[in-house]
Amino acid sequence: MLVVKEAGRAYWDLPGGGMDHDEDIVSSLARELKEEINLEGHFTYRVVNVEEPVFLERHGFWLLRLILIVEPENLTFSTGIDSDEVAFIHPGTLKESESEVERRIYEYIENL
Repeated sequence: MLVVKEAGRAYWDLPGGGMDHDEDIVSSLARELKEEINLEGHFTYRVVNVEEPVFLERHGFWLLRLILIVEPENLTFSTGIDSDEVAFIHPGTLKESESEVERRIYEYIENL
């Protein structure tokens, strides 16, 4: 599984981010994948999990997290402008992590 350490963070996370108001899901995915893992080109995707919406009081908006499997045609990755590291890891290595974010990645994969 491909994971990323976003700039300034010490833990692994799935590539991703927010969707802008004027974007559809494909253009949002393409932008985020470019920013975080320097991926360009065509890809397919499928939704594998949707978390319960949460209102983020301090930001004043709702968060709806979609977990997707993305299958790119181009398998060339590198750090993007928003990341410090990109790596392929086995999800099992995150099962006992001290990071809640990393443990959640393991849980996503276990529930597929």
